[in-house]
Amino acid sequence: GDAFHSLIRVSEERGNNAYIGLPVPQMRTTGETWLPDNSYADVIDGFAEKFVDAYHQRGADGYYLAMEMPLTDTSHWDPVTDYYSRQTQIINDVSEGATVLISPYLDGREDSETISPETATLGYQKLLDLNNGTRILVSPQDGLGVDTTALEADESEEHQFTAEDYFEALQEVEPERLYVTVEAMHPGGGSSDSRKPTSRDRVEEQLDASEPYVNGAIGFQWADPNSMIQIPHIGEGACAAGPGKLN
Repeated sequence: GDAFHSLIRVSEERGNNAYIGLPVPQMRTTGETWLPDNSYADVIDGFAEKFVDAYHQRGADGYYLAMEMPLTDTSHWDPVTDYYSRQTQIINDVSEGATVLISPYLDGREDSETISPETATLGYQKLLDLNNGTRILVSPQDGLGVDTTALEADESEEHQFTAEDYFEALQEVEPERLYVTVEAMHPGGGSSDSRKPTSRDRVEEQLDASEPYVNGAIGFQWADPNSMIQIPHIGEGACAAGPGKLN
């Protein structure tokens, strides 16, 4: 069946917004393979123009830029932010002022390339400045399902910064555009096969931690064993953003 038609129908029935993810560009095949190969920019942009126009006509309420990057302002990630900027311009040309969602990740671990809250705030502002007339919402992944952050209550010695540290700093930059992507799984062994189901109590702890700082929460599940609809009394509501919409 037509998945987008189903999304639009259910969204209208429940008073939600329907967002469509844009195609992700070709990645580099050698060297920095986590970055997009922007030598194909004209191809991906040409396709994006047709894609955005088609889904605008079909009733999309906004667009999701699915390519990931850490929440930082370092120039190393400019190939990704350049891609974001091109896409927001394309989106605004078709649907002026449309909402665009970006979901970067955080890393507060001691033994990795740690992102400080200060760096995260600079990255947040950099993303907001890529709007080109659109309305960008930034929904950082809370990192609690992949063990890149911890809650204050976890008292982790392996993390230099907590999720609360990040969101408290980010809301001081621009509170109205800040959401949280709640990772509804336990880290397990760190892969899609080893991550474990979460619980209602844990998800509520995650929501409570970011609630003072964000406008709403977007639920993310890794795979069927971790499906949020299996969490008692959270179900579909946990997958909503704020009061049913990305306001």
